[in-house]
Amino acid sequence: MVGGVALSGSALAQSSGTSSPTGNKIVFKVGVPGDMISPNPLLATNGDDYETLFNAYDLLFNFNPDDLSPSPGLATACDPSADYKTWTCNIRSGVTWSDGQPLTAEDVAFTYRFIET
Repeated sequence: MVGGVALSGSALAQSSGTSSPTGNKIVFKVGVPGDMISPNPLLATNGDDYETLFNAYDLLFNFNPDDLSPSPGLATACDPSADYKTWTCNIRSGVTWSDGQPLTAEDVAFTYRFIET
């Protein structure tokens, strides 16, 4: 699922990748020092997984490199409730899955429900 989980910048090592056109496709290669355990971002358990997944999936929020404050990603804005237990987010329009289906709030909710179980 699209990254709803915030990743710690200190847990991620710098990676280098290259992309090269292959017909109508772009190939993106990321080198990591170890073996990836799972391509599922919700099952990732180590730094190598996170490093690869961080380069492959969008997050609800990005982080400003200067002060690590949240900046819009897949969510254009989110407002927390007073107790911070409920968040209401606006999902960026025009975002689609690889099959062309639009990203929905239900997709994001699915991710968080999956994390809870």
